[in-house]
Amino acid sequence: MINEEIADKVINVGTRVSELTAEELRKAILAILKKLEAGEKKLSETVQKNMPEKTKYGRKTMTQLSKMHGEQTAISIKNPNLRLLNKYMKKHGVAFAVTKDKEGKYNLFFKSKDIDAMTTAFTRYSVELRRRDRGRTPTITQNLANARQAARAQNNTRTTERNRNRGGIER
Repeated sequence: MINEEIADKVINVGTRVSELTAEELRKAILAILKKLEAGEKKLSETVQKNMPEKTKYGRKTMTQLSKMHGEQTAISIKNPNLRLLNKYMKKHGVAFAVTKDKEGKYNLFFKSKDIDAMTTAFTRYSVELRRRDRGRTPTITQNLANARQAARAQNNTRTTERNRNRGGIER
C-alpha cells in the first residue's frame, strides 16, 4: 500500500521533471528537499507549484490575451466560422480573442509577434472556407423559398374562369 503510493509519486515526479529545464529542475529539487526536511509528504503539490505555466494557444478571452506579454493587433471579419478558425489558429500556435461590434462585425485580436503564423493560419482558414462553400447544397430555408416561388408562379398561370356547368344536364 505504502510502496504503491511512493511508486505513484515517483512516476508523477518523473513525468513532470522530464518537462522541466535544468534551472527549473534545480529549483524544484531544492523545494522538494526543503519540504522533506520539514516533514511534508505532499511532493506533487510542491512540484506543481514550481512547474512553469504552459502557453495555451487558440481562442482566449480579452483579459487572458492581455495578460500574455506583447502588443496586440486586430483585424475585422464578417461572420467567421469560429470553430474552424480556432482549429487553424491552434495548429499554427496563435492565441487570439474575438469580440463582436454593434454593427455585427467581429474583431480578431492576436499578438503582434505572431503575425507571420497568424497570416499563414488565416490564409489556410479562408481557403478551407472557400472549399466548403463551393460544394454547399442549398439549406432548408433556401429550398422552402424556391418552393414558394414555384407555387406563386403556378398559381399565377391558373385561370379564374368558373365552370357554370357543374355536371348537370345541359339544356
